[in-house]
Amino acid sequence: MKIAIIGGGFSGLTLAYFLAKKGLKPTLIEKDKILGGLASGFEIAPGIWLEKFYHHWFSNDTDILNLVKELNLASSIISVNPVTSFYYNRSIFRLSSPKDLVHFNLLSWEGKLSLFLFTIRARLIKRFDKLENLTALDWLRQTCSEEVVNKIWKPLLQGKFGTYYDQISAVWLWNKIKLRGSSRDNLQRELLYYFKGGFQSLCEELGHRVARLGGQILLSDEVVKLDPSPGNPRRIEKIVLRSGTVLECDAVFLTPSVPIIKNLLPEHFQEKTQWDIHYLANRCLVLILKKSLSETYWLNVADPSFPFVGVIEHTNLDSPSNYGGKHIVYLSKYLPVTDELFNMPLEEYTQFSTASLRRMFPEFSETWIEKVFDWRAEYAQPIVTRGYKNKLPPFTLDASNVYICTMAQIYPEDRGTNYAVKYAKKVSDLFLERISS
Repeated sequence: MKIAIIGGGFSGLTLAYFLAKKGLKPTLIEKDKILGGLASGFEIAPGIWLEKFYHHWFSNDTDILNLVKELNLASSIISVNPVTSFYYNRSIFRLSSPKDLVHFNLLSWEGKLSLFLFTIRARLIKRFDKLENLTALDWLRQTCSEEVVNKIWKPLLQGKFGTYYDQISAVWLWNKIKLRGSSRDNLQRELLYYFKGGFQSLCEELGHRVARLGGQILLSDEVVKLDPSPGNPRRIEKIVLRSGTVLECDAVFLTPSVPIIKNLLPEHFQEKTQWDIHYLANRCLVLILKKSLSETYWLNVADPSFPFVGVIEHTNLDSPSNYGGKHIVYLSKYLPVTDELFNMPLEEYTQFSTASLRRMFPEFSETWIEKVFDWRAEYAQPIVTRGYKNKLPPFTLDASNVYICTMAQIYPEDRGTNYAVKYAKKVSDLFLERISS
């Protein structure tokens, strides 16, 4: 059976791996020169790889952790109990555990109690049906004090989603709180995991496994056309690549973003008009520094005037000794592709961003910077609005040989490598069940 998988991110890679394990020989096509998609990396120095966009796993990311163990790579998983903090009104507040809430002087005692009770109530919700038709702000205003809404949640939503902040589904926020709460141990410490050597090495290992099982991986090539069968327009018969290669296929798996999938599908597939899913892009500066900014790994920025939603000091998760003693900081911003900041020249954007960084860390100097890397992704974050589940593409199109496994289908969870693996398993199981019946 001839199987084509379009996209070499974690969804495509794990689809290829699961199918190859069953004796099938899939062909995976990736337009980039390396595997990994949004989890792909780059060399900051010869032999030292780092993610373009920060990544880690939570303790409840069991699907990808189990996959790593299945690959006999468990020894490469490192666990850390890092510091997380919160930035508001020129002040940084440590917020790594419930006891930190006692010293969280941004809020009054009534506000602290309101925030604590809200997170407890959210974690006790088992079904999200009643949240489907609420925005996150609607839900927050029903369950939190106005102080907590205005000082914590509203600025965080604005920083993450910009002008879409008041349209975001309550389900999205609920699931974030629930998953973060369930990732804590008995001492209420939040353990995070990282893959030694970077996620790129895991992607490459998955690619090697696929090849050893008989699959094929085509890099630096792109699908430009899906050709339906003359006798059945709902079945894709051939795939045309930019290189001119034509692949025959009995089944095709599509893993890119929804807009790309919609553009690839022939007009006969009318279902595509129903997938009204929009995205935010991401621009991420990676600073290689001589000195550390602070002890914080993840600094949430609750100030929409700042050009980033988070300051992530990666070397407070993975030791600087693994990076030649350098300190690595990500400055991340979600925004529309039309935004001025997304298109600003690198030198100007770096100056703009580091000026904001000095407001947070007055001792910071641009002389600390050794290198700057600039990464942009057009489809980084699906915008999860009310009634989102009714917009989701199906895993397979009826009466066709087309299967879809894209991050926009991940719901109620948010996108991430763990759920790419989980949903790839769902889609591969569906396919295997269909061909065996």
